[in-house]
Amino acid sequence: MSHTANAIKGAIIAGIISLLCLAPPIVHFVTGPLGPAIGGYISGNRLKLSGGQAAFVGLILGVVEGALVPYLFVDVFNLIPDFSTPILVFFGAFVALYVGFLSGAAAWYGGSSARSEEASEATD
Repeated sequence: MSHTANAIKGAIIAGIISLLCLAPPIVHFVTGPLGPAIGGYISGNRLKLSGGQAAFVGLILGVVEGALVPYLFVDVFNLIPDFSTPILVFFGAFVALYVGFLSGAAAWYGGSSARSEEASEATD
């Protein structure tokens, strides 16, 4: 599998896990904010992502989720229809940076852990 396809697969896995962390009632107050890190770690560990692939996973998730936030605030949930454009852009940028950094860093750590574990098993 190519490096790009592996990174896209990792982003899909991390995104699904991140969204699933929002589902359980009560527990989602803890798992929701940590969802991008949990999803990134699992996808990085399963796919043994390299640093570049992990950065790509963070970039994909950050852009997708950051672009969805203003749309979800205004059109879907109708939470805050009176927000001005700069405030919506700020929320979108904040979510993009938060999700992108957490998922990318966790994917890098998960991939690094999986590769070092594989190397230590090979030497045993």
